[in-house]
Amino acid sequence: MKMEKVDSSNIEEIGFGKGTLMIKFRGGAIYEFYSVPEEIFFSLKKAGSKGSFFHYNIKSKYDYKKISDEKKKKDIKVVTESIIEELDKRIKSGIYDHGHLKGKGIRSAQVMALVDMLVEKGVLK
Repeated sequence: MKMEKVDSSNIEEIGFGKGTLMIKFRGGAIYEFYSVPEEIFFSLKKAGSKGSFFHYNIKSKYDYKKISDEKKKKDIKVVTESIIEELDKRIKSGIYDHGHLKGKGIRSAQVMALVDMLVEKGVLK
C-alpha cells in the first residue's frame, strides 16, 4: 500500500487500498483500519486537523489492528547497541581478563561485564 506523508502534528503518513486505511502516527505506531469507505480516506486527507478528524470519524468507528511500532523497535535497537558498546569498553579495559576468565573465551567476559552493569544499574542485587 502506498503511503502519503501528511501535514499533521499527530499523523505522519496515510494510505488506502481495498477498504483498508493505514495510518502511521508520529510516535511510530502503524495501524490498519478495516472496511473504511474511500470517502473517509479522502476526507481525512483534506481535513484541516487530521488528528481531530481521526478521533471523531475513524478511531472508534472501524475495526483495527496495530501492525507495527517502529519507535519501540528503534528504542530497543538503540538500547541494545549501547549495551554492546558498554560491554566492549569494559572488556577491552581488561578488568574482566582475570585468571578466572582466562581460557574461557570472550563470552565469559561478556557475561561478567553484563552482570556487573546490571548490578550497578540496580536491576540485579
